Amino acid sequence: MKAVGPRAFALVVLAGAATACGDDACTTIGCVDEFALTIRHADGRPPSEAVEVSDDMDDVVCPVVSLDQPYASCSETISINLMEELSCTRYGSGGGSDGQTCVSTGRYELLVVVQGKPANVAVTLHDGDTIVAEKTFEPAYKAAQPNGPGCGPTCQQATELWAVPE
Repeated sequence: MKAVGPRAFALVVLAGAATACGDDACTTIGCVDEFALTIRHADGRPPSEAVEVSDDMDDVVCPVVSLDQPYASCSETISINLMEELSCTRYGSGGGSDGQTCVSTGRYELLVVVQGKPANVAVTLHDGDTIVAEKTFEPAYKAAQPNGPGCGPTCQQATELWAVPE
């Protein structure tokens, strides 16, 4: 099952009613092991380079994404998604009318999601035959339980932010 989401951790919502889990009711949100890398250019422009990703299982070059085509599946376990950064403000006092308001920033980021739990992920940005930037990540995975403590499933997830200098 592919998990694709607009933010760092892509959660898959499974259909079904809440089930009992200890003394509390558990929801049925699923999760997958994954590494999520957010790439941002210092000037906030949309990343327009091809992205090469090498991990324990894959060595792929993802197609260039754009505002017209913001998503690409690079392999069965690697995807990229171009999105606008949002600035969000929370409001409310806990009385049931809590929420948040988000506005556009005019800045963009690229989310690279690698399913599984690779020990190392090398990412190279290419502009044609020119290497623009490259970096290797050693993800620090943490247990995630989207349904709450004591409620399965448990998966291992890691996030990184890569600010690419100009």
